[in-house]
Amino acid sequence: MRIRWESATRYYEVFLQQDLFGDWVLSTSRGGLRNRLGALRHLALPSKDAAVGELVTLHKQRLKRGYQLVSMWEVPDKAASLIKTVGRS
Repeated sequence: MRIRWESATRYYEVFLQQDLFGDWVLSTSRGGLRNRLGALRHLALPSKDAAVGELVTLHKQRLKRGYQLVSMWEVPDKAASLIKTVGRS
């Protein structure tokens, strides 16, 4: 699953995947749209539900900081509905 937010000058992207040990890994990539500066971070989570909860928290933070949701790829219905609900409130 991939989700991307953008502001006027920056982007923030999240990838959720399962590793070989069965843990869910939430990878975040962030940086500037007009330069090569950025960072990548990986966070191991015990379950998919915990990862979706972290994803919703990140979505709230991005909206609060002025980012717009740009795209969502391969997002399960449960996670997509949570994200869309947060975006409306």
